[in-house]
Formats: sequence, structure tokens, C-alpha cells
Amino acid sequence: MKHIAIINPASGAEILKNLGRLDLEAIPVEPAPELPGPLAGHPDLQVFPLQGRLYCHPGISPEFLKRVDRYCEIVPCATPLGTGRQEAVPYCVALTGAAALHREQCTDPTVRHALEDAGIPLLRVRQGFARCATVIVTPRRIITADRGIRRAALEHGIETLLVSPGHVAIEGYRYGLLGGASGLCGKRVLFTGTLEHHPDHEAIVRFIEESGRSMHALSGNPAVDVGSMLIVP
Repeated sequence: MKHIAIINPASGAEILKNLGRLDLEAIPVEPAPELPGPLAGHPDLQVFPLQGRLYCHPGISPEFLKRVDRYCEIVPCATPLGTGRQEAVPYCVALTGAAALHREQCTDPTVRHALEDAGIPLLRVRQGFARCATVIVTPRRIITADRGIRRAALEHGIETLLVSPGHVAIEGYRYGLLGGASGLCGKRVLFTGTLEHHPDHEAIVRFIEESGRSMHALSGNPAVDVGSMLIVP
């Protein structure tokens, strides 16, 4: 089955072209009016993919669902999105494969029960934007600038590279999160752009390569936080 990349509609033409070269069909989410304007098109706030299913907020665009339903099973959820920090993140769970990092009191119950039924350990963190804050490299290797995520991951045996915060642009905010500029496609760790400007660039490249993965920049511009690129199924 062909894989799709669920992306921010504001992703540039160069990113779309390079996703196509990886044989990924790029499908943008529709901006969600329930979210703050700069975050309205962030996929990792609107949907959560798990084992061939796509868990979606109740206000998600029907047009978007029509485009993705032949690739995965759609699971409607009940928790609406909102503009507050806690209301924006019911679906923003970082699933590494070995565990799921999330802010427990914010996670949608349907998503939480699905993870429990799948036998995936739930690791509690304070960071509500857990997926945005986590670059998933392998099930047991991640990259983050969040010390709470690093602590929870290490306690579960997930090796974590802690990097400097910032150095990732995002519209409307002082800086974005590195996980929101990333996606995982097989053994390729994708970024929306280059990380050559990042002070931990060499450590990031080394960590990814030591994991048996390769790093791919989808544009020649510095990486920007677009709300992750979610590869499904």
C-alpha cells in the first residue's frame, strides 16, 4: 500500500516535491479554526495515527477525511480542540513505537484507550506538545530539547539526545520545536529543511546515523516547525 504524508497546508512547494520523490503522497490537513491561527494547520494537533487507524478531532474537515480514508481506518474522537495550551493538545502524543509520551490529563480518552489496548506503555510528561517536541528516530531512540521528555524516556530505556532549545522557526512564535519539523519514513528521518544552523547539528547527524537511520532535508531552507509530517500507514 502506498504511504501518505499528512502535512501542513503551508508546507512549501520544495517540500511537496521531495516528498513525492520518496513515493509519498502528500495530503494536507485543512486548517482547524478551533486552534490558534499559527497552529491551525499543524497535523500533529489534529490527528493521531496508530496501527493503521487515524484518530481525529470531532471538527476535522470532511474533505480531508475523504482523501485519507482509503489509506487508513478513520476513528472519530470526542475531545474538541481549543486555543489554550491544554485544549490544543489532545492528539499530540509522541509515539516512538516502544512507548507513548503524553500529558495525561490532556490526552483524548479514545486515543489513550487505544494505546492501552495495544499494550503500549504510556509515559507521563508535562509537555503537552509532546509530538512536536520529539524527533522519533527508532522505537528506542529519540531527540528532544525537553528535559522532562528526556527523563521519562530514559527511565523507560529509550536513549535520548538532548539538544539546545530553539533554532527552529515557526510562524507567530519566538521559536518552534524540532519534532514539529520532522517525520519518520522507514529508515529515513525527514526534516522540513536543513539543520546546519543548529548548534547541535553534528550531534544530531551522528545520533541518527548511529541509529542505522539516514537524515533527509526536504528543502534547502532552515528547518521550520510545521506540526510534524505524519507518515501513514
